[in-house]
Amino acid sequence: MKSLLRGFIKSNNKTIKLTLGEVSSLKSLGEGGNGLVYSGILNGQELALKFLVEDSNKKLVRFKAEYFNINLINRNESIVSYVDYDEVTISDKVFPIIIMKKYDGSLKDLKGCISIDESELLRFYKFLVNTLNSIHSQGIIHRDLKPENILINNNEYVLTDFGIASYNEELFSYKAETESNERLGNYNFSAPEQSIGGSSPSVCMDIYSLGQLCHWFVFNETHKGTSRKYFSSVLENTNRIQVLDSVINKCIANDPKDRYQSIEEIIEDFKLKFDKKKEADPFDEMYLLSDAIRSSEPEAYKRVKCIEDENVLKNLIKNIVSKDFIRNSLWFNLGFGACNITRLEYLEKNKILLNESELFIEKSWLYSSDDIYNDVIIFQAKTNDIEEYIIDGKKSFRVSIINDEHLVAPEVAESGYIKINNEVLKVSDLKCEYRDRYNTDRYFVIGTRWSCSLVRENDKYIQRFQGCEANEETIKELIINIRKNKHDYVDMCL
Repeated sequence: MKSLLRGFIKSNNKTIKLTLGEVSSLKSLGEGGNGLVYSGILNGQELALKFLVEDSNKKLVRFKAEYFNINLINRNESIVSYVDYDEVTISDKVFPIIIMKKYDGSLKDLKGCISIDESELLRFYKFLVNTLNSIHSQGIIHRDLKPENILINNNEYVLTDFGIASYNEELFSYKAETESNERLGNYNFSAPEQSIGGSSPSVCMDIYSLGQLCHWFVFNETHKGTSRKYFSSVLENTNRIQVLDSVINKCIANDPKDRYQSIEEIIEDFKLKFDKKKEADPFDEMYLLSDAIRSSEPEAYKRVKCIEDENVLKNLIKNIVSKDFIRNSLWFNLGFGACNITRLEYLEKNKILLNESELFIEKSWLYSSDDIYNDVIIFQAKTNDIEEYIIDGKKSFRVSIINDEHLVAPEVAESGYIKINNEVLKVSDLKCEYRDRYNTDRYFVIGTRWSCSLVRENDKYIQRFQGCEANEETIKELIINIRKNKHDYVDMCL
């Protein structure tokens, strides 16, 4: 079937007609055991086309599951972007097609262009942890993590190829059916139990592959057996590298019972081990926040910069969250006492999540300098005409979100039980998040707990600022005022 498809494309001047239009300039990108991948131009945009070239109903079901199931989940840029599903008939043979975004290439092909250091290794590790946590929480186990199935686009990592993934049957209509004696995955990166026919899918399989991928990322080889080479033998022996070595050791244990049992467990263990190794250095923490400001908007260096661009706000939140702040380092101040930031997330359309509050951001104000304790981030939030949630046809500023999709009144969720589709469910068995859009505070001043903006003696200046109209002059005045009072540790060091 591969030769039939290749011959058809060649005889048709490297074009093929699909429902979305004619795809031209088809060029082979590679092939696997079950398919061929081409790039092509559709409506002026370069895309990739993945053809299934196996006449097998089970493989067709897997192929459809890869497209339709992945399009059902919540995902960001770290998960492959599928555009459309189509089929083309050639000499009575049907070739299913997944049309997807065209990426720069795979990690396997492009790894030689990557400079491996502590920062890059941790960035790769966080990509794996965060992406796997996302798909696992939505009922998907990948089962085929390897360098070929990680794409790179504009230096960002992207997970692809869910062809042999396992899908929770209660959540997805398509599932990947396998033979009882069928081995799934790649020998070098797949968990040992995957070589045993009939083994039940488990998140521990992906966790094993996560560990092998990180080891391969540094040493260009996977590890089997004992006496694993440590990252600290080739990279700077920092606290983070020491902790990561410990985490990877547990990930690649041969016995699934000896591994972490969830991605959440990995995340928590890393934080606990790292916190034990290092007490927060206030200047390190303030530098992390300063770097987040500068990498988001360089023009905010030594000047007040107003941000209204949605992409800059999105990048600012991303850059802050990506920093390895020690627990309880980040706070916000409204002028009435500071509050610890436990969650910061960009949602959509200039809307952010700050702890449990959804804030509609009108503007952001940034300032950074060499005196990093004076750096300032101010989120200017709407206090009027705030869009409310709709719960059973009624408007409300507050809501409990069940399993990321069902909106219920908080007072109902507080009872411990809710009714969905006429079925009474126990809230403790579900994912439940409280959200609040009611807001009367206009300016949220963000800083570390050692920043001048978080010093209690400066609350009066921030409280006074709440009644002002934010502009370059009023913010300059605020910065001058809060410089008068520094955190005791900063004052002592200076």
